Parts: sequence; C-alpha cells; structure tokens
Amino acid sequence: MKAQASLEYLIIVSIAFLILIPAILYANSMLISSKKELRNKLGESLVERLAENADWVYSLGPPSRIRIEVYVPELVEYINISDYKILLKFKDSQESIFKVTKGNVTGYIPPEEGYYRVIIIAEQNCVNISVVE
Repeated sequence: MKAQASLEYLIIVSIAFLILIPAILYANSMLISSKKELRNKLGESLVERLAENADWVYSLGPPSRIRIEVYVPELVEYINISDYKILLKFKDSQESIFKVTKGNVTGYIPPEEGYYRVIIIAEQNCVNISVVE
C-alpha cells in the first residue's frame, strides 16, 4: 500500500514537471526577447536624441551648445559618432542602429551602461558630441 502511494505521488510530481518545465522555458524565452527588444528601443532612443539635438545645434551654428542626459543600455559594443552619422552597435546583434545628421558630427560616448551628461557644441566645421565629466 505504501509503495502504491509513493508510486502515485511520483507519477503526479512527474506530470507536474512535464507541464511546468515547458511553461518555464517559454516564459524565460519571452523574458529574454522582451529584454532584447527593450534594449533595442533604448538604443534607438539614444541615437535619435543625439541626432536631433546635433541637428538643432548645427542649424543654429557656432557657438550654440546644449547639454542633455542620455542613457546607454547594456551590451553596447561601440557608439560611432563621425561623418554625418551616429551609429550604435550591440555586442549580441549583427544589426546597427544609426541616424544620419544634417551636419558633420564628431565625438565620443563610452559604450558602458549608464547615464551620461552630454554636451553638444556647434563648431566651425562640425558638431562635437562629448561626455561632460
């Protein structure tokens, strides 16, 4: 009798695991994909804000400048700011996020995750984008 009860409990637990494991795996894959989608949206927002503000400062001409605060998401491989283009590349993706600007841009923003205060300055031949210490 005890062996039969133990076997029944074992069967019930096995069936519960058979139902729960795929549900947990599905929830985990959904979490990973939504996290990646959020990171892409944050990257798009970063590039868009930098490009819009660079265009605004460029249209006003020197010596105009603006300070903004931006967030760099995790897993950024590099942010390239040069030649009329702001480009962001993630470590785990082949695709790049970029935006073309009206004026020639140059500068550097570190790829490490976090908030940065950025100053965008219209100079004679370009727009300089750099982090404020």
